[in-house]
Amino acid sequence: MQAIVQAFEIDERTVRNWWQRTGLHCQAFHERLLDQNQLELGQVQADEIKARTQKGPIWMAIAMMVSTRLWLGGTISPNRDTTLLQQLAEQVRRVALCRPLLIAVDGLNTYLSVFRDAFRTGLPRSKGQTGLCWLLIHLPGFVR
Repeated sequence: MQAIVQAFEIDERTVRNWWQRTGLHCQAFHERLLDQNQLELGQVQADEIKARTQKGPIWMAIAMMVSTRLWLGGTISPNRDTTLLQQLAEQVRRVALCRPLLIAVDGLNTYLSVFRDAFRTGLPRSKGQTGLCWLLIHLPGFVR
């Protein structure tokens, strides 16, 4: 920000205002794009980043569509746990069309169960049948 102020001789408050308004506009556009459309994702990369803050470390889990580099979602938490990854998987599921999907991750075992659970649902039983329902993965070719 200081470089812009110096280079163009613009008041710092003006630059800060532009920066904040631009950020809000970009966030609104991104949310509208993803909320109104379901996308054929093809391949998604998911990972988490640890950042250090004055209040301690914080984890951010992020996912992006590989072919377009579109950020699909992100979530933060003080802990690198299942809840963090479940929130991310739900964000990906909300925008994914029911198509084959390759999810590339860094090898953290939790990703497998979290994404499997996010993309499956119970298949209703016929009248009179008892027991647990079959779980159906929303991606063609995968039934559990």
